[in-house]
Amino acid sequence: MRLPHTVPTEAFEAFRCSEETMQLPGELDRTLRAEDDKWDTVGIPEDLKIQALRVIAANWCKNPILDELPTGVDRDYLIEILPLDIDFKFVFRKIKYEHYWQRAAEARWKVNDPMDHGDSWRRLYCERHLWEYLENLDPTYFDLLREECEELLELVHEHVHVLKLRQLQPVKSLVIKHINDDHKNPSPIYLNEEFHHIPMDLILQKLPNLQEIYINIGVIHLKDNFDLKDFEFSIDDSLKIGQGVKELNNLIKFSLTRSNLTRPRVGAILRGLIVNNTDDSLWLNIILSFIQIREIDFSHCKLENQGALAVSAFLIQRNTNSELMSLSLSNNKIGSEGLAGIVHGLILSDTNFMGIRRLDLKFNPIGDEGADHLAALLLRYAKLEYLNISCCGIGSDGGMKMAEVLASGHTQFTNLQFDCTNNEFGTIVGEAFVAAVKSCTAITEIDLRICGFSNESQNSIIQSVNRNRAKFKREQRRRQTSVRKDKKRILSLLVPSEFATFQTPFSAPIKGYEIKDKSSSCHDNEEEIM
Repeated sequence: MRLPHTVPTEAFEAFRCSEETMQLPGELDRTLRAEDDKWDTVGIPEDLKIQALRVIAANWCKNPILDELPTGVDRDYLIEILPLDIDFKFVFRKIKYEHYWQRAAEARWKVNDPMDHGDSWRRLYCERHLWEYLENLDPTYFDLLREECEELLELVHEHVHVLKLRQLQPVKSLVIKHINDDHKNPSPIYLNEEFHHIPMDLILQKLPNLQEIYINIGVIHLKDNFDLKDFEFSIDDSLKIGQGVKELNNLIKFSLTRSNLTRPRVGAILRGLIVNNTDDSLWLNIILSFIQIREIDFSHCKLENQGALAVSAFLIQRNTNSELMSLSLSNNKIGSEGLAGIVHGLILSDTNFMGIRRLDLKFNPIGDEGADHLAALLLRYAKLEYLNISCCGIGSDGGMKMAEVLASGHTQFTNLQFDCTNNEFGTIVGEAFVAAVKSCTAITEIDLRICGFSNESQNSIIQSVNRNRAKFKREQRRRQTSVRKDKKRILSLLVPSEFATFQTPFSAPIKGYEIKDKSSSCHDNEEEIM
C-alpha cells in the first residue's frame, strides 16, 4: 500500500500498533492487517496505471507530461518517481511542485533547512544551485561562459533572495608599471600581481530581488597550487561590488567577512551603499530613498583605523531616510583613532529618523584611550540598544570612565544590552559598575565575565540587571495596553453603519403644529396653526 507524499507520515504512525500490542495472542493469528503498509509488496503485481506512469517517468525528458495527467493522484505519484538527474534549466521551467525539489535537495546536500529560504524547497534548490555555480566559476574563462551565466541568472532571478558565497575563484594578472619615462635612460619596469574575480556587478544587477548578501573573498577548497595571495582581491573587484549593490533597492543586509578588506576597498563598496539625495532630480531622489539596507557586517577583515574613518564618512553621508540599524566591525584592528571617527559619525547621524541600534566592536585593540570615546558614545548617543566591546584591551582607567558615565544619570538610551567581557577592569571598577547599574535602570542586560570583578560585585550586578529588565518589561506591557485601550475607545465612539438611523435626535411635535410627510415640498414645510 503506497502512502502518497501528500499524507504526512506522522498521521500513519499515530494509528500503528505498538510492539506490545502485536505480541498479544489475539493479534498473532490475525489475517487482516489494515495498518500494514507493505502487504501488497510481495506476490501482487503492479496495476497497469502504475506501470504506465513508470514508463512516462523513464522517458520524461523526451515527453515532459505532468499537468496533462487526468488526476492529481497520478501527478503526485509521477512527482515521487521522476529521476533527479534531469538538466536543471529544463526541469526548473516544467516542475513547480515542492516535493520534487525536496527530493532533489535531499539527494544533493546532506543538510537542508527550507525555513532559511522562505519555507520553499524550490527556492532552496534554486539559491544553493546558483551559489555553487558562482563559487566554482573560473574568472579566467568568464568571457566564454558569460552567455551561460546570464542564461542561468535570467532563469532564477525571481527566486533568489539570498546570496551566500563562501569562496570566489581568483585569477592572477600581471600589471606592467613604468617608473621613468625618460627616453635617454631606459625606464625600469617591474611587474605587479593583481588578483581579480568574477565581475560581481554583472551578477548582482541580474538579481533585483536580493535582500541579503554574504561574501567571503577567498578559497575554502585548497589545491596543490595554493597561494596565500588567493585570499586577496583588487580594488576593481570592490568597485564592481559597489556598482552592483547600488542597483539593489530591496537589499537589507550586506556582509563581507574574513577577507582582505582595507581602506580603499571598503570605500569603494560603501560608495554604492550611500543613499545620496543631493541630486536635483526628484525622481532620482525618490528611487534612492527606497534603498533600505539595515545591517552591515565587515567582521574579521583588515580595516584598521583608516578603514574605520571610511565607515565614519559613510555614516555621515548617508541619507536621513536610511534605515541602517546594525554595524559589525569586530576583529578589524581598529584603535582609538578609528573608534573616534566611528563615534563622531554616529553622533552626527543621530538626527536621522533611524539610527544605529547595534554596534559590535569586539576583538579590536581599543585600549583605555578608546574608552574615552566609548564614554562619549554612551553619554551622547540616545539610540544605542546593543554594544559589544569584549576583548578590546580596556583597563581599569577606561572601565572607570564608562562606569562614571553610566552612573551620572545623564545617559539618554532607554534599553541597553552591554557586553564587555574579557577586559582587565579589576575589583575597584567592579564596585563602580555595581553603583552604575543600580542608578542606570536602562541597562537590561550586561555581560562582565573575566573582568576581574569579585563574586559579590558580580552577584549584585546580576540582581540589579534582573530588576531593570523586569521594570522595562512592565513599562513595555503598560504602553502596549494603553495603546490598545486608546484604539478601542476610538472605535467605540464610531457609530456602526447599520445603527446610524438610531442616532438621529428625536423631537416631539409642538402643540398647534402638524407634522407632514417628509416627501412634501419645501414650501409646505411651514405649517398653519390649527
